[in-house]
Amino acid sequence: MFMALVVDDTGPMNDIDLPLIVTIATIVGAGLMAGVYFTFSTFTMGGLRRLPPEQGAAAMQAVNVEAVRPALMSVFFGTAVLVAPLYVLAILEFEGARSLLMIGGGSLYLASIVITAVYNVPLNDRLEAADPASPHGQATWAEYQRRCTRGNHLRLGLSMASMTVLTISLVV
Repeated sequence: MFMALVVDDTGPMNDIDLPLIVTIATIVGAGLMAGVYFTFSTFTMGGLRRLPPEQGAAAMQAVNVEAVRPALMSVFFGTAVLVAPLYVLAILEFEGARSLLMIGGGSLYLASIVITAVYNVPLNDRLEAADPASPHGQATWAEYQRRCTRGNHLRLGLSMASMTVLTISLVV
């Protein structure tokens, strides 16, 4: 009973629609992360570019330190963790297109995690190691701005696509 109400009225918690709950939770997590990427893609990096390079680089270094705190990391990794039960439920309760959309939507979110790990984190590490006041640090900052923004655009697109595909899975 995939699209039943979350709790059936025949008894308390007798008929929990776990695929629905996991799908909605994954949509919310992907949406929150899309919002993070949206802010960086649309105005955070632009605002930092308006600062003198030394200040912009130092500010971004501080942002990167703050980013790895529990509030953001719990949504970032928690949403990725939700993809495993999403896959299992899509397979165990296979319903054709709906299940394939659940798997696809989860995979799109996981792709944003991979981009973060292989593309954005190394950029953050290089920026962290640079002295913002040095010519090398300022060159690193200039490269960081271009490349990080591209990575954020890609992660934004993947997270939004994940949300969209998972939402469609709820109505097919």
